[in-house]
Amino acid sequence: MSLEDIEKEIKKTKGMIVLDESFIANYGPNWHEVSGLRLIEKYPEQLAVICSWTKLWACPGLRLGSIAMGAAWYNRLKKLQTPWSCSVLAQAFCTAAANDTEYMERTWNDVHEWKIRQTELVKSLGWKIHPGCVDWVPYIFVDCSDKAVAEKASDVAQAAGCPVRLCASFGTPTYLRLGVRRPEKQDVLFQAWRKAFPSQ
Repeated sequence: MSLEDIEKEIKKTKGMIVLDESFIANYGPNWHEVSGLRLIEKYPEQLAVICSWTKLWACPGLRLGSIAMGAAWYNRLKKLQTPWSCSVLAQAFCTAAANDTEYMERTWNDVHEWKIRQTELVKSLGWKIHPGCVDWVPYIFVDCSDKAVAEKASDVAQAAGCPVRLCASFGTPTYLRLGVRRPEKQDVLFQAWRKAFPSQ
């Protein structure tokens, strides 16, 4: 969604838009230019931008996240926040991770290349990539065209040690969400799928 589209949505509502940008940093070094953060000053009462940093930095156990909003909303929310909502360990990790430019550069370069490779492997099975799955997100939204195939593919992936997300709970029972993996992990997953779906 472009900043222009976000602004259109803000102007249509009398309430608040909460924008989840948990994958935005994967966009590349200029991710700030496409982030809703650019609109908060203009719409301080109508926009909040949330981000789970655990996805980018692969640290789900630390429960790291952020929220950006106008001062009035921030002050209201701060009164409700528990004083221990971010541990000392999580804060130290966040500081180190945010300053690790080498990690970010590797992420921007490697994940892009890995996604191209993984996309071709998906297509080789005859499955389709959802057209709304933009290049920079670190996952692929795959349509297996059949609910039973998607369920079996999810089970096979789990057994191979490469779990994928079955998307039935999103209202899309024929879809899987595949995190972009290193090539050697892709090979394990797609070898298991080829064996399970020999006619694909």
